[in-house]
Amino acid sequence: MTRSSSILLGTALVASVAVLAWLGVTGRVSLPLVEKEPPPPDASYEAARAKIESDRQNLAKRLQTAANASERQKVLQEAHVALSNGIAKHLAPWWKGTPWDFNGITQVPGQGKIACGYYVSTLLLHAGLQVERARLGQQASLHIIQTLIGQDALVKGHSMPVEQFVQRIRERGTGLYVVGLDHHTGFIWNDGNEVWFMHADAQCVVKERAVHSYALRSSDYRAAGHLSGHPALAEAWLKGTKLATKVPQHASLLARTSRLFVHLSPIGGSRAAYPKAAAGCRSPKTSSLL
Repeated sequence: MTRSSSILLGTALVASVAVLAWLGVTGRVSLPLVEKEPPPPDASYEAARAKIESDRQNLAKRLQTAANASERQKVLQEAHVALSNGIAKHLAPWWKGTPWDFNGITQVPGQGKIACGYYVSTLLLHAGLQVERARLGQQASLHIIQTLIGQDALVKGHSMPVEQFVQRIRERGTGLYVVGLDHHTGFIWNDGNEVWFMHADAQCVVKERAVHSYALRSSDYRAAGHLSGHPALAEAWLKGTKLATKVPQHASLLARTSRLFVHLSPIGGSRAAYPKAAAGCRSPKTSSLL
């Protein structure tokens, strides 16, 4: 290669990087944020599920023998942490890179395909919450949240900059949230340092910084249910209480306006709704993309 060709090639590469950086900042494309992330802490997905179940049983025994309200509250607080960490730190890492499909229903990370609603319902079930995986996974995002926590602990962020919505999450507190968007759902994980969005995007399951998420930015409707701030959910997890999927009988009446219809419509993710999938889908065992 001649010296002039090398100079031209180098100039073109620098210009390309500059253009991609500008597009990423303006939200026109989703850029992968490459950082080293530790491998899943468990030897296998089955081991991760077994650890969560062991934690659940131990905490359930302590709840049964709690001598007073103070001890009971302490156990429920520990249950919140165990359930949230179980999903975000032990189960979710195995799902990264699993292909997305609107009709995806796999229960095995890295095999088959998964829709966004089924991603949420499957992880909830595998963490030990007695949800109706199929029925819950087919519901609108608002109904998923209502099934888990009712109308409580909602963080709303309609028609506002995503940065403001994420700040509300920070102010609400650390832990795990289920988020509902126009035609999409997933988990928000506030680890105390960063706020992450874990979801089955229009290409594959990803974990990305919430403020940089195209799905979050492009959605007008946003509501997040704080699972870690709802004692009744922690108690249901410990006791193995079945959580019947809540589907309002008059949902069709509530959906008379187009704005309400958006987040009351069945979800699964959509290339039409989210044409710019998060870049960098890779094997969950080797991915360093967040």
